[in-house]
Amino acid sequence: MLIVNNIDIYKENTDWLLNFGNPIVSFSTLNMFGNSERRALYDGFLDVDFTFLTPDDFYNLINNNDVLISLKKAYKFLVDKDGYNNFIITEKSIQKNNVINNQTVLNEIYDYWYNCIWLSKKILRDELWTAVRFQNSYFSNKLLYMIETYEQIKNNFSTETWYGGRHLEKWVDYPLLKRLKGCFTDYDKQGIIKSLYQHINLYYDISFKVTDSLKLNILK
Repeated sequence: MLIVNNIDIYKENTDWLLNFGNPIVSFSTLNMFGNSERRALYDGFLDVDFTFLTPDDFYNLINNNDVLISLKKAYKFLVDKDGYNNFIITEKSIQKNNVINNQTVLNEIYDYWYNCIWLSKKILRDELWTAVRFQNSYFSNKLLYMIETYEQIKNNFSTETWYGGRHLEKWVDYPLLKRLKGCFTDYDKQGIIKSLYQHINLYYDISFKVTDSLKLNILK
């Protein structure tokens, strides 16, 4: 992270990248939290993400629980003229709230089943590009949320689920992991029908366990 008062200087001019080595390619984008970012690939295939933040951006970002979870893994300030490190240490002492929001769970479930019908219509209309892209991205993110929730409940919030499915192969039980193999599709109508069927079955099984544990009333 580059915490500076004027981020436009770094967004418009890329000469500063040379201070870290010889960049082969670089491009601008947004990170998962919507902040401006420049990614660079250096000699030796070293990839680096530079996120640009104003001081206000930094203070807002550090209050995001997902960011705190990430920073608890490891971080290091190379230069800290304004005491940001002390602020992070204070924030890191805040314990994660081990409470699952029931309304969020229900909303996720309704979102999934609504889009299950929407996706089925796309398949029937032979809109394969839209269907394949949707199932392998948005729809699978819905499944990921339920897997994370299930693992946290099952292990009394002791499971480190990271974010965005990172290291999923290390924190998901093998039987569940084995079932994931059939949940992604190739660019093929029969393939997406088959994978959607497995996707639905897995989601139903996991969401049923989650709602049962939370004692949520939902149509089965």
